[in-house]
Amino acid sequence: INSKPYYFAVTAFTSMKGFFNKRSESEIVPIKVIPKSINPGIDFSTSITKTEQFAIHSKGKADSTWVKVEVINPLYIKDKEYKVTFHKDKYILKWSLLCDEKYILINQDNISGDYNYPVFDGIITRVKALGKIKTFRKIEIKPGSKLKFGGDGYTIGFLDGLAKNIWGGGNDYIYYYGNDLEIRFTSKGSYASEYNELGNNNSFTGIKWVPYEIWDIENNIQLNSVYYDNYPYNGEWKIKDEDYIIVINKKYNKNEIYKPNDPTATWLFYFSKESEYETGDWTKIFYDNPVIPGEDEFTFKTYSPIINDENHAKTVFKNKVRAIPNPYYGNSRYEAGNKNRKIMFSPLPEKCTIRIFTLYGILIRTLKKESSEPHIFWDLKNDYGMEITSGVYIYIIESEKLGKTIGKIAVFMDERF
Repeated sequence: INSKPYYFAVTAFTSMKGFFNKRSESEIVPIKVIPKSINPGIDFSTSITKTEQFAIHSKGKADSTWVKVEVINPLYIKDKEYKVTFHKDKYILKWSLLCDEKYILINQDNISGDYNYPVFDGIITRVKALGKIKTFRKIEIKPGSKLKFGGDGYTIGFLDGLAKNIWGGGNDYIYYYGNDLEIRFTSKGSYASEYNELGNNNSFTGIKWVPYEIWDIENNIQLNSVYYDNYPYNGEWKIKDEDYIIVINKKYNKNEIYKPNDPTATWLFYFSKESEYETGDWTKIFYDNPVIPGEDEFTFKTYSPIINDENHAKTVFKNKVRAIPNPYYGNSRYEAGNKNRKIMFSPLPEKCTIRIFTLYGILIRTLKKESSEPHIFWDLKNDYGMEITSGVYIYIIESEKLGKTIGKIAVFMDERF
C-alpha cells in the first residue's frame, strides 16, 4: 500500500538443545519502509515491460537454457546492451556478464534460475543452464512399428547408457551428447565394428553388416557405430539378442574400425527381446543440447525509464491523479487509530494547490503542496479546523507547469468518540 509504513527486522540466533536449552539472539533493529507513488513526470512501466524479457540466444544451440532479466530498481536502469557468456572452471559451468565488452559479473556458478543473483544497474540476471545431459528428452517411434527399447522400454540415455561407463574411454565433451539421433532400418544398412566381450576393447571380431543406419538429424550426417554381440554369440547383430549399439560421433566410413572406448563413443542402448523391425522402420531420440562453453551466448537490452518528462507529466496529471479512497466510508487505510482521518491525493507534482468545494461551489479547504513527496493528505476538515459532513465534493488541483485537473469525491462520515 503506497504511503503506508512497513517495518522489517532480521535477526540471527543460535540454540543449544540440552539441559538449559539456551538461545542467543542478535539485537532486533527494525527498518521502516514506506512505498510511494511516483511523481507524474516519471514513467517506469515502459522501461520495466521492455527490460523484463528473456534474453536472445544469439549464439550456440543449447536447449533448456535461458536468461531472464528482472527489474529491481528502475531508477538505475540505463539504455545498455549486455551479453552472457559461459566457460568451464575445473569442470564447473560458470557464466559471466559483459556490457560494452567490459565484465560486470564474472565466474558466476548459479545456473539454477532462482532469484539468488547479485543486483547491478537496477536488475538481476537469472540464468538457467543445462551443463550436462543425463538422459534423453523424448523418443519417437514410427507409428505401427514393433520397436521397443530395452529395460523398461525407454531406459536409454541415462548415465549408465554412456559407452564410457562400461568400456572406459569415451569423451566428456558434452557437445557430442546433445545431437538428436535417428536409427533407420533400411535395405542398404551399414557396417559396424563388432565386439563379443562386454567391457573388453580387445574383443574385436570384424566389421559386420547391420540392418540399421544411425543419423545425426540435427546436422544431417550419417554416423558410425559399434555393437556388442551379446550372448549367445553368433557373429552378427540381432535385435532379439539385445545386442548393444554404441554411437560413434564421427561421419560414417564403412571401412573404419572403432573401439567401444573410442574418444568419439557416446550413447549406448539396445532394443528389447520383444522388438521386431521391418525395412522402413525408424526411431528418433531427442536430447537437450547442453551449454557449450565459448560457443553459447545470450544478449539483452535494458531501457531507461522516463524521468522528468513534461509531456508525460501533463498526461498523468490530467488523467491519473486520484483521491484515495473514493468513496470514503468512515475510514481509510492511511489512518492510525480513530482520531485522524485521511484521504490521499496522488500522484502529484512537487508544487501544486488543491482546492476542495461543495457541490454548491463553496470553497471549504485549500491545501498547498511544496515537497518532493508525490502525494498529500487531507484530514477531511475545512479551513477552520472543523470536520466536514457526508456528501459529494469537488476538488480542483492546479499546477503552474502541468495545468489543472478536476475530480469528485464522495464522503460518508461516521461518528467517532
